[in-house]
Amino acid sequence: NQKRIQKLLDIVDSNEFTRDCGKFERIFTWYAWQGVYHHMRYQSFGTMAVFCWGFTPIADAISGHARRLPMEAWYPYDTQATPAFQLTCAHQTVAVILGCFHNISMDTLITGLLNTACCQMEIIKRNILDIDCDVVSLEFDQNKVVDEKLGECIKHSVSVM
Repeated sequence: NQKRIQKLLDIVDSNEFTRDCGKFERIFTWYAWQGVYHHMRYQSFGTMAVFCWGFTPIADAISGHARRLPMEAWYPYDTQATPAFQLTCAHQTVAVILGCFHNISMDTLITGLLNTACCQMEIIKRNILDIDCDVVSLEFDQNKVVDEKLGECIKHSVSVM
């Protein structure tokens, strides 16, 4: 999977995706901010979920209820004993935080790639719409120019897919 991801990142970093940066700076900026916005929202939801989940043992201790681990599980030892409870609770907390980071990072990678694809599709759309505008100003073999520009758009869309 790492090789596939690296291959995707290499394609995104290629000249096909980064040419005309100045021309489409506003589109790149808008999609970049959309990516940051959604990443921050997702990170905050994940952080709140882990915090609320991890707060269960603390809330039980404050209210005086019986000790309860964040996740119910069978252990070959008494989890209600003093050092075992704290160690098991810490273990579960670290395990869930690591799992949450992994899950969020994979989801963020996928949404980042989708965001990049959407940005590139918007650029392809703009390039197709600009073909007519560019051809009107030219006086030589217009069909050849249109074919070349449309061919570039097709190659770009194939790269995005």
